[in-house]
Amino acid sequence: MKMKILLQAVLAQVAVLRGLAETTCLPNATRASDRRELVNLLAGESYPIGLWRNADYAAAKLMARVVQIVIQEKLGYKVELKGPGGLSMDGFYALAGCTTPLDGNSRGCGSSVTYVHINVEVWTSAYQNHWDQIQEDFRTWRPKILETWDTTELRLCMFR
Repeated sequence: MKMKILLQAVLAQVAVLRGLAETTCLPNATRASDRRELVNLLAGESYPIGLWRNADYAAAKLMARVVQIVIQEKLGYKVELKGPGGLSMDGFYALAGCTTPLDGNSRGCGSSVTYVHINVEVWTSAYQNHWDQIQEDFRTWRPKILETWDTTELRLCMFR
């Protein structure tokens, strides 16, 4: 019996070292192998939820990672981190389906599909003119503000 337990422990360690063991952060999490993708019937394809991260600083990384974990482990969807963008307005264009949202000269807008669906830690007031223009220009994929924390003007955005 002790030999069997020892063998199981060794095999578990080998699995972790080889990346075969699945780790989760939350209790009763959806296993990675059971997570679903979004299905786009019009385009005939499926893909993970695209989560845009603004900037490359600690708070942005943390916020995006927490949202990713909750969506994957509690809602059961695959999530792919996108970006990071340098400015909140880069995320606006990514949400609108633009293929090169970081290129201020040509953002690659006009796609019939968007692969970025959520953007966290967004500062719309600093880029109000861009936000308003996107609402006007991209009626199919225009972002929607889902939540606002008034004390900091931080926002969570998604495509409609």
